[in-house]
Amino acid sequence: MGSVLDDRRKQSDQGLRDLRSALSDSLPDFDEMKNVVVYITGSFGRLEARYPGSDLDIFFMYKPEVDPAKPEKAARFAELSRLQWFELIAAVINVGRTLQFAPFSRDGEFLKVHNVYRIGNELGSRTEDADNGFTARLLLLLEGRYLVNQVLYDDVLLEVIGFYFRDHPANREHFRPHALINDILRYWRTLCLQYEHQRRSNFEEAGDTEADITTFKAESSLANLKLRYSRLALCFSMIAMLVGEPEGISPERVQELCQTIPSERWGRAAARDASGNAKKLVPQILADYEQFLTIVEDKTEILTRLRDPQERASLRERAGSFGDLVFDLLKLVAASDEQFRRLVV
Repeated sequence: MGSVLDDRRKQSDQGLRDLRSALSDSLPDFDEMKNVVVYITGSFGRLEARYPGSDLDIFFMYKPEVDPAKPEKAARFAELSRLQWFELIAAVINVGRTLQFAPFSRDGEFLKVHNVYRIGNELGSRTEDADNGFTARLLLLLEGRYLVNQVLYDDVLLEVIGFYFRDHPANREHFRPHALINDILRYWRTLCLQYEHQRRSNFEEAGDTEADITTFKAESSLANLKLRYSRLALCFSMIAMLVGEPEGISPERVQELCQTIPSERWGRAAARDASGNAKKLVPQILADYEQFLTIVEDKTEILTRLRDPQERASLRERAGSFGDLVFDLLKLVAASDEQFRRLVV
């Protein structure tokens, strides 16, 4: 990795240490707390955060006790008690305020506790993201980092991975994680559609003066850059690793892969390419990504740049080149398995 990613990793590590320490001192002491995982996603999860500066993206996962005398399915309906939830979320909000993070977005709309059994039971259903469970599951897999209860975090991560391995016992030697890759691809396409929806909403709300239209175009372009760099890298770095794995991959191996960060995944994936050509693409992928991180570091500055039509066109072209590099790498690492190649490429 280059100097930008190395520096961001140091900042992220310091922020995570401060958060874990503060939460350890502030969280309520009730019995069911041992069954709750608090984890962070976003730039801190990817170890790309600025500290101070980056936002807090926090999720909560509850793994209730299973009564051996009752069917396990009953566990998916269990919920953390309301009073315990109020204590937990109050502690998290206060820690964020004490460490001078920005307030949680949308007035804390996404601060909810998810039952791990429920999000597994609802995988693929029409209603699974009604309470943000789909997003909580995918971000846990793609960029999650524990803040509270590390041992339980590892257990919950393996539990979630197991949702995609229900056919594994009957096909251990030749198992391929097609369901997991399909879910990551679905998440990527959901992000693309959410971008279009937000862009349309912002356009409808924007004024009709030339200044208003210019501002809309700049903000829309910034969202597009983030989609085509950080969101694309998040999803396809994991896919690149998964398609390069040999047959018979285990849930424990996927757990290991999930604990890597996107900037490390390109090199791991490229190492699976027997031709050696994928390795040649990794330095440019990382260099382009570091350039993106530098460009968007100062929001005021990048929005000023994006008000210029020529700058918008130039940065969009640069983002397209980054996508081409990722596509070329995917073709190389998926070359040995035609079924995976058709699925991904």
